[in-house]
Amino acid sequence: MASTKYGMLRQTEDILVVEEPTCNVRLKWIAKLPEGWRKFIKYTVWILLAVTVAIQALLLSYQLTVLIKRNALPSPSPTEYNLYKNTRFEACQTNSTLQPNCNFLDRRQSEGADRFGWKASSNAGYWCEFARCLQNWKIVPSKPRDSAYGLTPFDIWFYLNITAINVLLDLRDPYPPKRCKGPGFLDWSSVVYTVATLVFWMVEWGSLAHDSTTASPLSLVAWISTWKLAIGINFHPWSCWSPLQGRKAKRVASWVLNTIALLQWCATIYALRVHWDFYHIQANLTGRGRETYVINKYDCVQSEIESAPGRSVCSAEALCSKRGFFTSPDFNVDATSRYSPVAYTVLIFYGIAIYPFTLVLFLLSRCFSGDDDEEVASKESHPRKSKSGSSIASLHLFLLIIFSVAGLAYGIWMLVVGSLKWDFERLATGDRGTITWNPNCTAVHINVSPEWFYLDVDVDGYDRARRIAGLWFNV
Repeated sequence: MASTKYGMLRQTEDILVVEEPTCNVRLKWIAKLPEGWRKFIKYTVWILLAVTVAIQALLLSYQLTVLIKRNALPSPSPTEYNLYKNTRFEACQTNSTLQPNCNFLDRRQSEGADRFGWKASSNAGYWCEFARCLQNWKIVPSKPRDSAYGLTPFDIWFYLNITAINVLLDLRDPYPPKRCKGPGFLDWSSVVYTVATLVFWMVEWGSLAHDSTTASPLSLVAWISTWKLAIGINFHPWSCWSPLQGRKAKRVASWVLNTIALLQWCATIYALRVHWDFYHIQANLTGRGRETYVINKYDCVQSEIESAPGRSVCSAEALCSKRGFFTSPDFNVDATSRYSPVAYTVLIFYGIAIYPFTLVLFLLSRCFSGDDDEEVASKESHPRKSKSGSSIASLHLFLLIIFSVAGLAYGIWMLVVGSLKWDFERLATGDRGTITWNPNCTAVHINVSPEWFYLDVDVDGYDRARRIAGLWFNV
């Protein structure tokens, strides 16, 4: 009796082994390579992942250091912050050792026009001299909206690095394993992160669509994580997950995720259109060209104008009506300012230019590749169709590798140019920001300084936490 039961058990085990789901991977040709090449590819992906994780740890340490150093300093009063934001403007004005040449202000006044301008010099001393020239001008107090905290290179760096980590997690096993065990902890963590990112991003996008003047700029690459999940649902390790073993379930999941990715990308296009208004890239931000700049990023505090330092020939009501003060351009300093155009170009390429190619690839893969459950049978009846689908799926993965390597290269380049500022002693005095002045009213407005990428700005105890959370969730 016992022998019979043992034989039946062995037979059952054999059946289970035979019915174990096949492991479907995109780069099947890697399995045909020599063992040395397969290990080289796998270890290269792991090295890239380790480097991106190390960079992310560095960014985290920078964030924590800024928060700890700034929280150890006395917080400015609301009135003081409304005047000077987190800049050293007041310290520069009271510095009696500065003897600047202020002739440029006389030239502006002699023009007799109501003009606005801004000063963004990478030389800290020259910026301070400029502030000294405006010593007796009325400072217009204001409260920054969320839109005042622009998209900095630190944000772009964060977005690209987070995206690279999320992509490389899917590439850590590029060739078929000996046994497909289905999704593991890291796979589920990636899915949870992607879903959380999508929800967070759509909430923030809703705020941007509702009123762009009170919302902050969004990440242009968040959709890549959604798209990565959409194309990866058909391959290892998800191809071994029992709920997706049915052809219909897998097809529905794939189309739903791809549709979401497409809708998110369309929403990203709209966000990009708003970004052009945020940064007014097509104009030089001086003179009459500023009249087309449409985003109000600050709210005038009219009740504090009378007690504000300086004198003006214009009334408080008139100063609050000067729209150019409150649509001031963003200002990045030192290495950050010199490389911001490159950073923004990288982000646009990452978030926009690649999608038409990936969309075409997805449609082609739907047309040329058979369903995974029928793949073996279709090889005999439609060998060209099966081969085309495999090639397109491989190209999908190759694009993801390019994106992750490009994001990593951007991060290394940011380290080389010294984008991070570790001189935290200057947090006590603040640093430079955009200065907008009106010579006819002898009034000046000061923007929030992005020297530490707004990590040192905490107005109500919640806004900074939300901005930092947005970084980590690629929002």
